[in-house]
Amino acid sequence: LDSCGAMGTEFLAGMMRRPDLVTADEKAVVARIADWVVHKQDRLPDGTLWRSRSMGGTIWPDDLYMGGVFLAHWGQYTGDQKYIDDAASQIIHQAALEQDTDGLWFHGYFMSEKKHAPFKWGRGNSWVTVALVETLSVMPENDPLRPQLIKILSAQIEGLKKVQAPDGMWRQVLDKPELWEETSCTAMFAYGIARAVNRGWIDASNMVVARHAFAGIAKNVTSGGVVKGTCQGTNIGRDLDYYIKRQRPDDDLHGRGVVMLAGTEILLAGEK
Repeated sequence: LDSCGAMGTEFLAGMMRRPDLVTADEKAVVARIADWVVHKQDRLPDGTLWRSRSMGGTIWPDDLYMGGVFLAHWGQYTGDQKYIDDAASQIIHQAALEQDTDGLWFHGYFMSEKKHAPFKWGRGNSWVTVALVETLSVMPENDPLRPQLIKILSAQIEGLKKVQAPDGMWRQVLDKPELWEETSCTAMFAYGIARAVNRGWIDASNMVVARHAFAGIAKNVTSGGVVKGTCQGTNIGRDLDYYIKRQRPDDDLHGRGVVMLAGTEILLAGEK
């Protein structure tokens, strides 16, 4: 899913934005990706996407974006509601395994051990946030799964508000205030909260949370446009030290795009 789903989503976004410019090669690429995500990627009996050969079999919140958001937009592109509902079901199934009572999510689930991972990684949570708002954005208003997604999103946002740092950022592990602040998850949370406000899913007062987050992000962007403080790609960790020691290279590819995404959505709020 890492190798195709996220990129496939961007293909679909461009194709739907400019259908007059779509090429046969683009159609072939997204059809191949759809065939993989729908038919070939490993799934549990309830349809949940999982990584059967990773760490003895694991479910990743990251895959709600890597696979689920592609499914949502594939449903939008094809006009077939079943793919949108598949994306929604992915979120609902994972929430039952990984979302804690505080609304925050543990970073994965070990199927062989029947237990969730021990830590609430920042970007793992923010993949969930983005997956939720992207899926809700294409769901029909009368979709019966819609209220469940809004409930999951609202609970997560309430949890996030309680662990936001004084400067607006969120940390590498969300509920560990002694850990370093991380840019990519902060940007994705800001985007998700701003989108939820702009679409009327949560109270408008929450926009201040997104704006405060973006003020924190701005301190991590140089005058030359270099985005700092973004955690490199990360596996599911079993000890806190693993998350603490992850590298933060300048302009890590997880950072730039989501910073622009957050800024764009916040700017949209200013136009209303």
